[in-house]
Amino acid sequence: MNYLRFLRVGVIALAAVALVFATPFEADAQSTTGKISGRVIDAATGEALPGANVVLEGTTRGATTNVNGEYFIILVTPSRYVVASSMVGYQTVRKTDVIVQLDLTATVDFELAQSAEQLEDLIVTAERPPVQMDIAFAQTTLSADEIKAAPVGSRMRDAFATQVGLDEDSWGLSIRGSNEEEIVYNLDGVGQRDSRNNRPSSSFSTTATQEVQVLTGGFNAEYDNVRSGVVNVITKEPRQWTIAGDGRISPAAKKNFGPAIYSVDNWWDVGRYQSFTATADRDGDGSADFEGWNNLFTTNGGPAGNWNAGIFNDPIQSPEQAKAIWDYQHRAIEDNQQQNLNGEDRDSDYTYDLTVGGPLLQDKVSFLLSQRRERTAYTWGMAVPNYRDNTVQTRLIFTPTATTKLNLGFIRQWGQGGKYGNFLGTYARGPEFEASNHRDRNIYAMGSGSNIETIERNHGNLTWTHTLSPKTFYNITGRFGHVDFQSSWQPNQARGVPSAAADPQGNITSFTGQITSDGDGRLRQSNLTRNLGESGVASPVSDAEVASLRAAGSIILDEAPLGFTYKPSQRDLLGLYQLRGGSGNPARSGDWSWMYETDVSIDMTSQITPNHQLKGGFQLHHFWLRELRGFNSAIQDDSRRAFDFEPDPGFEDPATMGVTDTADFHNYWVKTPLYGGFYLQDRMEYRQIVVNAGIRLDYHRPDLYFDIPNEQHADWMGSNAVLLYQRARQIRPPTKYNFSPRLGVSHPITVESKLFFNYGRFIQPPTADELYQSQSGLGEPLEQFGNPWMESLQTIAYEVGYERNVNNYLVTGTLYFKDIEGEVTNPRLYVNNSTRRSTRFRTNGQVKDQRGFELSVRKARGKFLTGFASYDYRVDRTREVGWARIFDVNTVSTASFLEIESSASGANPLFKARPIIKVGLNFRTPLDYGGEQSLLKGGWEGNIYFRNEGGQWFNYNPNNDAALRNVDNAQWKDERTLDLRLSKTFDFAGAPMVYFEVQNLLDSRVPNTNRTRPWDHLGQVSRGQEFEDYMTALGWTVNASGNLSEGDKPGKDLGPQFNPRRDYLFWFGKRDFHFGLRFNY
Repeated sequence: MNYLRFLRVGVIALAAVALVFATPFEADAQSTTGKISGRVIDAATGEALPGANVVLEGTTRGATTNVNGEYFIILVTPSRYVVASSMVGYQTVRKTDVIVQLDLTATVDFELAQSAEQLEDLIVTAERPPVQMDIAFAQTTLSADEIKAAPVGSRMRDAFATQVGLDEDSWGLSIRGSNEEEIVYNLDGVGQRDSRNNRPSSSFSTTATQEVQVLTGGFNAEYDNVRSGVVNVITKEPRQWTIAGDGRISPAAKKNFGPAIYSVDNWWDVGRYQSFTATADRDGDGSADFEGWNNLFTTNGGPAGNWNAGIFNDPIQSPEQAKAIWDYQHRAIEDNQQQNLNGEDRDSDYTYDLTVGGPLLQDKVSFLLSQRRERTAYTWGMAVPNYRDNTVQTRLIFTPTATTKLNLGFIRQWGQGGKYGNFLGTYARGPEFEASNHRDRNIYAMGSGSNIETIERNHGNLTWTHTLSPKTFYNITGRFGHVDFQSSWQPNQARGVPSAAADPQGNITSFTGQITSDGDGRLRQSNLTRNLGESGVASPVSDAEVASLRAAGSIILDEAPLGFTYKPSQRDLLGLYQLRGGSGNPARSGDWSWMYETDVSIDMTSQITPNHQLKGGFQLHHFWLRELRGFNSAIQDDSRRAFDFEPDPGFEDPATMGVTDTADFHNYWVKTPLYGGFYLQDRMEYRQIVVNAGIRLDYHRPDLYFDIPNEQHADWMGSNAVLLYQRARQIRPPTKYNFSPRLGVSHPITVESKLFFNYGRFIQPPTADELYQSQSGLGEPLEQFGNPWMESLQTIAYEVGYERNVNNYLVTGTLYFKDIEGEVTNPRLYVNNSTRRSTRFRTNGQVKDQRGFELSVRKARGKFLTGFASYDYRVDRTREVGWARIFDVNTVSTASFLEIESSASGANPLFKARPIIKVGLNFRTPLDYGGEQSLLKGGWEGNIYFRNEGGQWFNYNPNNDAALRNVDNAQWKDERTLDLRLSKTFDFAGAPMVYFEVQNLLDSRVPNTNRTRPWDHLGQVSRGQEFEDYMTALGWTVNASGNLSEGDKPGKDLGPQFNPRRDYLFWFGKRDFHFGLRFNY
């Protein structure tokens, strides 16, 4: 921690030193600004006018033209401006609607007419160039209005994903096929990356946003620790008081296709068990799908008193009593638990986003404060019923002198969701992740591996900007903060404590809440009286009352499946569904990790000539990580019933733990890693060509580590890994250096077209988990092993594009290629000749290439219509080149061998494309449209977004024929959605807007391509056989010679006979309705 304090003190000292250099020019942070440049000439002669003045009205910014009539104004905050040019003897010209964007140059030329007398200023509306000539990389810049126009929900990243080259996976944004681990988000010039798993925080306020720039191609040398894309979010800098809000609500509703999971329409899990007599044979296997409670009572020995149930294992007296027990064990639980409820019975979804800001001291101090809060109900429900997100952003802008500016920011991001397993720092944010965790036996009681993951991020940002001259300025930027990961659960079950009684007539008496029956006969429990936060649960009914009920033939039941527990495991009356415990995990999973982060950067920019802008600087990143996660059976202690259970202080010390307390456990520190880089870049802007050329030197200094190369790995990788915890870190792996050239060229061909090219090498260290992981359990071998000797991951990217304006439609075509090396794999390391005991060991073992073509057409300006259309074609190829088995030379005589030597698919990688088509259209009428009827006709807007992606490819080889191996020969149905928003803006103060949004207007089904969960069903039919039957019904067959005949694409609805039994998990994207209100004062 001393090192961390040193870094913080150092940054404060640098900021203090910077105050000494004040000179009279206004400043801003370069990483959040653009530039204005141009030429002033005589309107009659065309000759340059040296000494002409150019000013940005409403600011103190300005410039004077040189001998060639050229000028430039640097450090201009992205916004809309009025730029004026004047000179003695000439009429002043004012150009309005000059738009400045992040890292771009707005060219504003003036023609001044001579005048012998004072004339009124000539006002001209600036025309935006149809093609931005200084952009040498594929990128998209979205204004706040463009972000809000996308009818895809309230999250900004969803709006980004509508653009060409961008998409989403189950966690967040992806750029050209690469996920958020390879992307960085910058908020007002400060990176927001999570050092633990490289996934950036991506929840920001829309109402506080001025514009967003997304770099999808190459990018300049100043960007470090990123390989695939940059998202620059610029917030507002209010010069006057403002308040903006956006709120929406979506009523509770069913979110899945197929039957509601807990309704009688779900035949296989609910409906068939409502019958007292034998049911129909829907699966065609020759027998009833359920024999009925009457028959079941007889076959299980009920009349002879041989069918027992309940806390006291009493005999079941009648079929009605048996069904009542079943109904109680599968009841819906209301109140805060919301367990086993269908979507229409759970919480509604809502989001609100509110921003307020303004000057506190005119021209000296201003502020911006925003809060965004989201609650989104899960489709089927997890350990919690909702995913929740809460972001608070603050920004204070101090301008102590005309040459200095200090930006202080703070962002708190709090998120909570359901999670399964002991993987790090994530929870379900979408139905794909959620569906993958709905095991067949655990739909009524989540498995013991389920938990509630809460992540809280608190970070402060500092940017000090100092202008040394009209040409030169520097920035000092710092980010300091803490991230806390915390697991919690619903309370433990009160095992063996009476909660209800089922009498022989089939009636249920509840001791802990109200029991009712809904329309289809399913039981519902509400008004729970048990104090769920108490330590220990007393019986809510006396022993005498229990004895009396038992004497009358009632079965006494505990509260299962309410709450979570690990053991003893218990299933329901028929031995089918878990009521507690089970699901294959050894204990409760949890994550109690925390982390401190420090990021510092210093850069200097100088416009040395009107055509050359040099920038150089360095970055330094450090984090302090306490990794503590895994499975812990001690959590099941009945005395530890608190909702927010945390480990005891001794929990981190293996000496205090029994050998059976933990499994799959991660218990280590990462204290002194450093990485960053130095860079120098030159931005050369000429009217004939624009060049961005730069070079980076990246470094990575890993932390100390347990292992020493080439030593014997005997005991501490053996049957008991306790020695690992006792072993001090031994050695620091060597610091790694990488040079990375970057080049971007934009060549204007005509005033309405350009050709651009870029090349770059991009370096990124592996994640902390990949570098430092040690996974074991006391009494268990070391199972996962990080490797800080690994090389950094590398991407070499090429891009060439052509852009042209055609009748106010901007047409862009781009070809790109990415060569990716050093991807991390997880082979086995063997350390013993006789037992062949092994552990997983991280290494650089995979290479990829991605190549693609993008075509887009955009109409960005129009009174009634704007929009875009794009086509994205990308193919990815992955090749295994690392070790498959590594044998320790000190203890094992077998030779190691490469993955490619043992895997034909590694030598012949798959290569299939999934083209994406996107169309966005915005129809609007201006507020004043319709004259006297403008209140009725004006202010209407309709936003449409359509997306179609080719279905996922897979290998279909039901008979394991040699000719069909290692080839993608089948493709799922295309994924298609159409979203719509209709809105009306009123010409009142604050421009209030009401809107109605429909996501997936046509209710198109997006297939779940996971061939596991939808096809599981309690072992009655193997998932492989069920999927094969479905494919056969679609027309897919293989003859005796191994020839495959294709049928319809999977994902088609074939009805209950052939669809998977868990068809409620088979499709995503049920139509969803939202109602909202916006305003902006």
